[in-house]
Amino acid sequence: MDKKLLLKGLKIGALVLFAIGFFLPFIVGKQLGVDYSHSAFNLEALNPDKSADVFIYVFYAITIAAIVLMFVKPEFEKIAYLVAVGIGFILLVVVYVQVFNDADLKMFIDLGAMTAGIGFGIILQIIMVVAAVVLEFFGNKLFKVE
Repeated sequence: MDKKLLLKGLKIGALVLFAIGFFLPFIVGKQLGVDYSHSAFNLEALNPDKSADVFIYVFYAITIAAIVLMFVKPEFEKIAYLVAVGIGFILLVVVYVQVFNDADLKMFIDLGAMTAGIGFGIILQIIMVVAAVVLEFFGNKLFKVE
């Protein structure tokens, strides 16, 4: 098997798993004694003013464009890949700050009406960012690609 193609497939897999992380629970906790979990796509359930849908759709478009560019223009593979990972990480931080620094959420937590914690989606995405960076900068040495 071609090691270069395997490395490219692993990079694409890391991007896809990062993107799937937005569908997994982003915030979890209890609200009035009932367990809840919300993905990045249904953050409006916590606060109608908070929505990350547009950001996520833009990230998906950038990810698809990066994957296509990795195959069509191999000379831009590194740039496209790092741009997609970087924008995804920035988006993750923006959505995290938007959710966990919400004044209404903090007020309800302080009153004891709810609890909030980091969901598995965020953890998976952080792991995928680390894996993506390792694959990009150390992948050639790990797989002995020439």
